[in-house]
Amino acid sequence: MRKFLASRPSPTRRAPGGRDCMGRIAATSAADTIAPRSTARSSFGTRLGRIALAGLVTAGLWLSATPMPASADAPFGFVGVSAEEVYWASGADQAQALGQMRVNGITELRQIVRWSDIEQIQGVNEWRLLDALILAAARHNIRVLPILGGEVPWATSRPPGDERRCLFPPRDNATFANHVRQVVARYGPGGTLWQANPDLGSFALKRWQLWNEPNTDTFWACDKNPKAYMRLAKAAANAVHDIDPNASIITGGAPNKAGGDYLRKTFKNGAKSVFDALALHPYKKTADDVLAEVKQARSLLNDLGAKRWKLRITEFGWATGGPFHKVHTVDEAKQRRLVKNTYTKLGAQRSKLKLTGVAYYAWRDAPVPTDFGGGSDYWGNHTGLLRLDATPKPALSAMLEASRAIN
Repeated sequence: MRKFLASRPSPTRRAPGGRDCMGRIAATSAADTIAPRSTARSSFGTRLGRIALAGLVTAGLWLSATPMPASADAPFGFVGVSAEEVYWASGADQAQALGQMRVNGITELRQIVRWSDIEQIQGVNEWRLLDALILAAARHNIRVLPILGGEVPWATSRPPGDERRCLFPPRDNATFANHVRQVVARYGPGGTLWQANPDLGSFALKRWQLWNEPNTDTFWACDKNPKAYMRLAKAAANAVHDIDPNASIITGGAPNKAGGDYLRKTFKNGAKSVFDALALHPYKKTADDVLAEVKQARSLLNDLGAKRWKLRITEFGWATGGPFHKVHTVDEAKQRRLVKNTYTKLGAQRSKLKLTGVAYYAWRDAPVPTDFGGGSDYWGNHTGLLRLDATPKPALSAMLEASRAIN
């Protein structure tokens, strides 16, 4: 969805060399002068500039950063959230946010492992931001679900001069596979990060999601291509298994179609032997509609001979502001009911559906982008459990209530 195409991080944590939405070196502009301690939603591909509010994390807006046991009965990692702004937050603010997640029953953080953030210059890896987040999450008893992907200027298949706002895959899948291999060698079981932090080694990453929404034009060269996606997925999955033969490989999330024709085409191109889990993004009107889509996906997988595959929801949510959408926009009270009912209904049938995790999108509302779409707003900026000023919406407490209800 459009929301993953962007934003700029806080200047206190920004990667070197200002970059435009596709990861290329960008000229300095007024948008680079964001007030300290601001946060902004970041993209799967790279970042578009966003104006962010200064001092969102202030006294009284977050709970204590001290890890506290949440009285939750849901399986560890079942209740998750996407929180890109937490990736860019300063150490203290990051810890506060993770602490607030944990006391509200959240035990998994879905995080983009963006190629352009790590290897903007070929052969030079910058791990600091991702190291900091993964370690901080582990210290708060939260595991990270990584999404592998992104576009870097030196490896992209984007034609010269093509400025369309969509994500292009690499021109050489072997290059991407080499990057993936290095990521898994650092963050997978026995990886270099855990060698340096052996007390947290149980939080090594063992599940890897390959790309985001490849069944949409926005995330695949402006023209989705299941055959090309499977070529990339095979190369990436082999790279993961070179380092960790037991790792789980999850498809890129599929929005509102339960996989459908696109999934069938990936199976014709070898998906059954590459993945062991299907990710869904069921942005629906009601909790029952979400459950129905998950059931449809389970039935489709069974028909395709993938009965052993797991299911995951890696995005879903409802907006409480922005331009009205008849399906996705509700008031805060209804958002709360929808969040609780959805988790409760899915949790009750998780074994039958082989559903192993449900990640809400998103942790916090996002500012309106200043460049993407000419600064236009849309419902996807307003699905947060927290408002833009970081105060909790009623839906945040529903996460803990739902987690306690799942057993």
